[in-house]
Amino acid sequence: MYHVGHHEIILISPFLEAELLHRRHHFGSFLDRAVEDNTEVTLVTKPPKTKELGIYRDLEERVISVYFLSGLHSKLYIFNVDSAKQSEYTKTIQSKVIVGSSNLTRPGFGLDDDLLLGLVGSFGDQQDGLSNGLLVGGKVTSRPHPIGCRVDGEQ
Repeated sequence: MYHVGHHEIILISPFLEAELLHRRHHFGSFLDRAVEDNTEVTLVTKPPKTKELGIYRDLEERVISVYFLSGLHSKLYIFNVDSAKQSEYTKTIQSKVIVGSSNLTRPGFGLDDDLLLGLVGSFGDQQDGLSNGLLVGGKVTSRPHPIGCRVDGEQ
């Protein structure tokens, strides 16, 4: 999904490889380009150990929203394409929702036997995003504050 304008990108995974999110990795670079294109990028993951907070602070400095959710097990990746940003050559590209058992890790995205299901389609007038209501603990909750706390301690 490189070089495609998005309205929002949401990455939900309890486990991740910080290297994938680094500016020098192609996926981290992709996220930076998305932010530069005014895409709202959000990461939801389990609370890290104190020594791991640096990567999350770096993400927030790069204008990527970071939220923590204790007990997170779900893996969900949303790439909501912004039809207004599409060119003649990319106008047929549709939004994608990917759900499955793969964490945001290199093994999870190609080397293991994890299952991912990709749903493709247009979300029409839902420009405020697919994440307006996330199911957390069996209850639909709004985003972002009820999901978790920001790295800097905001609620």
